[in-house]
Amino acid sequence: MTADPTSTTCGGQPELEEVPPAARRTSARSIKSDSYFMGENIVRSIAPQRLVLVMVGLPARGKSFVVRKLTKYCQWLNLPTQIFNAGDYRRKASLTGADASFFDPNNAEAKRLRDALAMAAVANLIQWLEEGGQVAVLDATNTTKERRALVWDKFKHMENTQVMHIELVCDNPSLLEANYL
Repeated sequence: MTADPTSTTCGGQPELEEVPPAARRTSARSIKSDSYFMGENIVRSIAPQRLVLVMVGLPARGKSFVVRKLTKYCQWLNLPTQIFNAGDYRRKASLTGADASFFDPNNAEAKRLRDALAMAAVANLIQWLEEGGQVAVLDATNTTKERRALVWDKFKHMENTQVMHIELVCDNPSLLEANYL
């Protein structure tokens, strides 16, 4: 039974059957475009001009996985976002087959090289921000206070830039084993 299109409910509101079906459904597309739902205008008005996310955590803890998810979300919000992965810089420097001694904290030469590669990623990250980027992610271990201070020193004088450290901790043996293999 269809309702009379001129009838209203006792509150003066049209009956549900009068509303076309397309108007009753919400989709991700319509929600995304609504400024009241964390749309581009709202995010741009409350967000700093630039945001740097510095990942912290031991290897195989899920940093890169979380980075990809955060990046997709920021891009969904139409925020220019890019990942700067220190491991990519190591691989480009032909250090893909580095053995465990390369990651030994007591190996001074390897530490110097690891820091140099991380700072190369930071330099590219800063350049990208200065060219108009908005959300930059430094995907590296950054587990020592010294490394975090080194990274912080590069950003502390940049105007309109907020730096956020995100630490991932995972101590589940079965999950770690799955990540290692």
